[in-house]
Amino acid sequence: AILVGHSMGGKTVMFLAEAFPERVDSLIVIDIAPTTCHPDDHSSQARTHTEIVKGMLSVDFSQVHKREDVDKQLARTIHSPRIRRFLMKNVTRSREGDYQWKLNAAAIGKELSSIFEGIDLSKYSPGTGITGFPVLFIRGEHSDYITDDCIPDIKKIFPMAEIATIPQAGHWLHVEQPDLLVKTIRYFL
Repeated sequence: AILVGHSMGGKTVMFLAEAFPERVDSLIVIDIAPTTCHPDDHSSQARTHTEIVKGMLSVDFSQVHKREDVDKQLARTIHSPRIRRFLMKNVTRSREGDYQWKLNAAAIGKELSSIFEGIDLSKYSPGTGITGFPVLFIRGEHSDYITDDCIPDIKKIFPMAEIATIPQAGHWLHVEQPDLLVKTIRYFL
């Protein structure tokens, strides 16, 4: 399988590749490191994501009659229209016609700290990393989720990993530079 994941999805595909390397043909991780490279970055990113999840959990879907109602409720805690627009892509209707999240926000909130911790680096020493398939890490030029300081940890776990940087993009590079991201992935594959 070709595994591709961004941010939390990137953590997920890395865990899958670690658990089932024989099933992976290629691994593409978009703007997330496999470990916490800097405690300060971790706490800042964790705070940001915790606030986003809290905002999602604060939505009272019993008071939602149209999609705009979700955005209004999110706006109380999530001030960025861009992030709210992204989150709104995860709103769907149940079979009964009620609005709801497509994802399990409560489970994400509960597991957020373990998601940020990532892969246990202590399991790897030189020469023991995950090999057998090509690996590409793609980062946004203006993102702090994969800094140069993260590259040694990436290489310890995935020794053959390539690193690509998308210019003029932050963490949401699939929104900010979608064409260049697709071109980078296609070139790699």
